[in-house]
Amino acid sequence: MEFIKIYEDKGVSGAKDKRPGLDELRKAVKNHEFNAVVVKDFTRFGRSARDLLNNIQYLKDHGVEFVSIKDNIDTSTPVGALTTTILAGIAEFERETILARTSEGRLSKWRSHRTWVGQLPYGYEWDEKGERIVIVDEQAKIYKRIVDEYLDLNYSLNEICVRLNREHISTQKGKAWSTAYLSQLLRYTFHYGTTTVNLKKMDSKGKIIGDKPLSEHIPWEVPDIIKKSKWDEVQKKLKEANKRGGRPSKFKDVFLLHGLLRCGICGSAVVPLHQERRVPSGTL
Repeated sequence: MEFIKIYEDKGVSGAKDKRPGLDELRKAVKNHEFNAVVVKDFTRFGRSARDLLNNIQYLKDHGVEFVSIKDNIDTSTPVGALTTTILAGIAEFERETILARTSEGRLSKWRSHRTWVGQLPYGYEWDEKGERIVIVDEQAKIYKRIVDEYLDLNYSLNEICVRLNREHISTQKGKAWSTAYLSQLLRYTFHYGTTTVNLKKMDSKGKIIGDKPLSEHIPWEVPDIIKKSKWDEVQKKLKEANKRGGRPSKFKDVFLLHGLLRCGICGSAVVPLHQERRVPSGTL
């Protein structure tokens, strides 16, 4: 065989849906740019037994030979096709078993408070060495400032976001502050020292599909940034603000782009202020 090109997906699992290297290879197969595809291990050629066999069939449909160095299988023969199907099923079973064990191990460490799964809220980070949640001092100061401005200075969430963004203070992910993010942040129980995790069931793509039973919930006690009494004050004010601003705008169905324009600083929806008045003609 004459070598033409290497197609690869560096750092991308064979179980991933989006694989630029594989997509490029399939395009080249369709354009008849080569006669054979050689892989070190055929399990890299599909994220599941079905995808692996579909990819091999795709090559076959375009007259391209498939060669796996490790497995030494000739997929063009009936015996080779059967062997490939069996090995693909075994490989998928092994991968799913490894993923299940990894997930169980991570969950066990989560239950025993020896690791944290997911993103911690603003103001906190995971200490790998100490195996504990710790406060990020600078973020904690900003969080306290937000609470003080909201409660004591009576600033709106929008005003707080504008001030933070003007001072180039970013969120945990380095993004600009928005009222939606800030509202969610202020509702976290985390900041007064407690939280409960592992509440929701997820599918393979991370979509919430239901609630987990109470027996699977994992309570955590964490360092507090504010006291529970102050957090309660914040919740009361947020609830009151939500009641005042919770009514849908009557202009939503009148103006096509109403509510779609966003502020470039705080990310809030920009809406015009309207004042109704009757003119002599009787029109609005």
